[in-house]
Amino acid sequence: MTLKTPYLPNEAENIARAWMREHKQPAFVVAVNHDYGGMTCPNCNDIGGVYLKLCSAGPYQTPRSHTAVFTWFDGNETYRKGWYIVKEMMTFTCPECKGIPRERGPWISGSRVEELKAAEGRLARRR
Repeated sequence: MTLKTPYLPNEAENIARAWMREHKQPAFVVAVNHDYGGMTCPNCNDIGGVYLKLCSAGPYQTPRSHTAVFTWFDGNETYRKGWYIVKEMMTFTCPECKGIPRERGPWISGSRVEELKAAEGRLARRR
């Protein structure tokens, strides 16, 4: 499985920066499984949206509550490794595909569509 962190729309980036500045806690972008063969949005993997977790406390060595939502972070130069409490999770329309299903997405070229139709035809003839 290949995980990729999608890029955010400007609105989400502004919210994340403001959250981190005001609360001194991280805002994490949710990574998506990105094993695809050219058939999906290169940013959101056809989910249609990107997700931002605004954290209110942490890091902890273990989740400290059964009622709070936690997320794991491996750490970087700004935030330490550990479990963080998620205060809010926000959804934004993917800036790449604008939430359009993959059949109409701009990342599938006409030649790719023809190639797929030809492959489907070969498969149908084998049956």
